[in-house]
Amino acid sequence: MPPTTPPRAPSGPPRRSLLAGVLGAGAAASLLSACSEDSASAAREAEKPEATEDRLRERSARESRELLLRYDATIAAHPALAAVLGPLRAETALHAKAFAPPRSTGSPPASPP
Repeated sequence: MPPTTPPRAPSGPPRRSLLAGVLGAGAAASLLSACSEDSASAAREAEKPEATEDRLRERSARESRELLLRYDATIAAHPALAAVLGPLRAETALHAKAFAPPRSTGSPPASPP
């Protein structure tokens, strides 16, 4: 019978414990850094959604206008496709109009008393 070596006891903590510790430390660090923000930084964070929405609206309007130009060029080059592309172009025109920035009425808004 060949000699067998006894199973070795694992040295150190199990891998799962290490992983849980690393993840827990990362979460704690992010919580601590979030608590230390100053009010100016918090104000900038509050403004981000509006700026992001404006950029998204501008990009969507620009892409819709570009798509309208492509529809027009395709219809001009292939008049037989006008019946198929016409409704798609009309929907794209509605999107471009909806994403366009609001037009000012010419008079500034009334200031609160």
